[in-house]
Amino acid sequence: MNEGTLALRREMVGICRRMNSSGINQGTAGNLSVRHGSSFLITPSSLPYDLMQPEDLVEMGFHGN
Repeated sequence: MNEGTLALRREMVGICRRMNSSGINQGTAGNLSVRHGSSFLITPSSLPYDLMQPEDLVEMGFHGN
């Protein structure tokens, strides 16, 4: 994982936690994703945002690989 990807992952985890604190999303409801080059990053299901770490985000290709 390069520094740019790690920074994006950290930003996503921060956004997830702010979503919880603002009341937009609670617990493990919903997912957050972002396009990243030829793939996208998505938060895993059933992992509370308060426990989530940047390494927990999943990188997926647009064709499911």
